[in-house]
Amino acid sequence: MTSAQGIYISSVTAAFLVTLVMAVVSSEVSTNQFAGVVFIYTLVSSVFATICGFMFGWPLSFLFKRLGFTRWWQYLFGGTACAAPFWFMWFYPFDTGHWEAYRVSNSAYFYSVGAVSGLVYWWLVVRPINKSKQQGRPTSWSAPV
Repeated sequence: MTSAQGIYISSVTAAFLVTLVMAVVSSEVSTNQFAGVVFIYTLVSSVFATICGFMFGWPLSFLFKRLGFTRWWQYLFGGTACAAPFWFMWFYPFDTGHWEAYRVSNSAYFYSVGAVSGLVYWWLVVRPINKSKQQGRPTSWSAPV
C-alpha cells in the first residue's frame, strides 16, 4: 500500500472509529440521533483529517522514514502532532465562547482522530514494510529514501 492510500484510508477509518466511540460515550447523543451523528461527524471529520494528513502527515512520514522511525507509538504521536495545526485553527482566537464551551471535548476528539489515524497508518503502511524487511522481501513504500 502506498503512503497516499494509507493516509486516506487511515483518516477515514480514524474519523469513523473515534466518532463511533464519541457517540456511544456521549450522554448528549440519543438513540434516535445516533446514526445521523455518526454519519455527519464521520463525513466532516474525515475530510479535515484527510487534508491534515496530506498537508502534515505525508511530510512527517518522509521524515520518519529518513530517521528510521518504525515503531507504532512514534506514528501515534506523529498523528497527534498532525492534529495540532487544525486544533489551533479551529479554536483561534482563544477568547471566544466556543473555546470556553468546547475546548475539552473538541480537543479530545481532534487529537484522538489524529492519534488513531497515525496508528492505523502505521498498521497499514509501515508494519508490512517492517515485516518484509525482516523476511528479506522487497518493499513498496512510496516515500523517498
